[in-house]
Amino acid sequence: MLKKWDHIEWLQNELQTINMKNEHDSLKRLFMRREGLRSQIESTFYDASVIKQDLDEVMFEIQQTQLEKKSLEKRKDRLTEMREQLMYE
Repeated sequence: MLKKWDHIEWLQNELQTINMKNEHDSLKRLFMRREGLRSQIESTFYDASVIKQDLDEVMFEIQQTQLEKKSLEKRKDRLTEMREQLMYE
């Protein structure tokens, strides 16, 4: 995940420092490179957002599973206590 954010930062820096080269249609090529970089930034940002959303979903599932596990452990403890009570009666 950090790689994606680092890549976005690098692309943004690249976008800020882009300049015209001495070439045929240099202004046109400059704008094409700028748009290409912007497109890469948007794409990488989208990928990072999807990864974060997936991580959030997994974290939620982990929390739910942990709560269910605690509940089952409590139930097991209660059943064990009840069994012991029945054995002593």
